[in-house]
Amino acid sequence: PKAAALYKKLLKIKGNNEHALLQLAEIGARQGLLADARHALNIVADARTARGDRSGAAEVRMRLGALDPGDLEARLAGARAAAEFGDTPRAVTGLTSLARELQERGSADEALTVLAEAMRIAPGDPDVTSSVMQAYLAKGDFVRARDCARTPAQFKQIAAGLEAGGHAAEAIETLAEAAALDPTDVDTRRQL
Repeated sequence: PKAAALYKKLLKIKGNNEHALLQLAEIGARQGLLADARHALNIVADARTARGDRSGAAEVRMRLGALDPGDLEARLAGARAAAEFGDTPRAVTGLTSLARELQERGSADEALTVLAEAMRIAPGDPDVTSSVMQAYLAKGDFVRARDCARTPAQFKQIAAGLEAGGHAAEAIETLAEAAALDPTDVDTRRQL
């Protein structure tokens, strides 16, 4: 508390002192004063953006995203900042975690949007691609699910969904894609 009071006095004299603002944000976060911490970090992010320091502003937005786990918007902005900063693993982890929470809250469409963003950031990540495919499959969007499928097992799963939905022709096409990816899969060839 004494340190926070000193930093506040310093900010009255020099209101844009980044070090003091960052320290005040850190103290506020530790004390559970999230509004104070958020306010200080936003001032720093705005100042860095104004002077053209994109990576510095992204770094502060990542800190804002980590500040309050309940602030989904800030977490999304933090994950996007991580992507902008070039920290792809952190961005993908943040986005997939956020998508899971959105799904748990019943916001499947929002979760899918966040997962699709993660896939754009890391198109080769098999876990992200699989999550996006599963989300499209759960929605019954077999066309987009097929666009995301990469493995024979994924194509077979989509084919089963298509067949259950009465789309036999599309199911056969999808099974053919699975068979083409794994020519040694005798069961799939028999099913075809």
